Amino acid sequence: MTWRRRPASHFRSEASAASWNTQFSGTPAFSTLIRGYLHGIINSKRYRAHRIAFALYTGHDPDCEIDHIDGDKTNNAALNLRAVTSAENKRNLAIPAHNRSGVIGVCFSRSKGKWRAYIGTRPQTHIGYFDAFDDAVAARRTAQSAHGYHPNHGRAS
Repeated sequence: MTWRRRPASHFRSEASAASWNTQFSGTPAFSTLIRGYLHGIINSKRYRAHRIAFALYTGHDPDCEIDHIDGDKTNNAALNLRAVTSAENKRNLAIPAHNRSGVIGVCFSRSKGKWRAYIGTRPQTHIGYFDAFDDAVAARRTAQSAHGYHPNHGRAS
């Protein structure tokens, strides 16, 4: 999304209009990155680009969260945005930076000496303990499918 040329009627003078159009016309309307999202200011109010893009694509202002399906917060293409609840949005997360196993929902339990698989945040649902890492991963993936998680959930960030 870029700024379009604005008519002089939007300004106090012809000189102000000419100055604004020279400086901003054709430049990106949303360029400030805040926590990875593109932001911009319209009529002295800050907006997130993905919310404006979604409203332009669908014709209505979303009253819920907007999910970037591929996880790229700057990719505001129509096919990459979907209106979701907070719970649905959490089912399409990248693997957290603090994860050490390389698979979301799988960790090694030192006390049991086995791999633990779990799903959910609060409360966590325990899936089971497994001798083999691959078995824990398979159990987690089966649980993800059963609980309606997006196929991209747990992708590399």
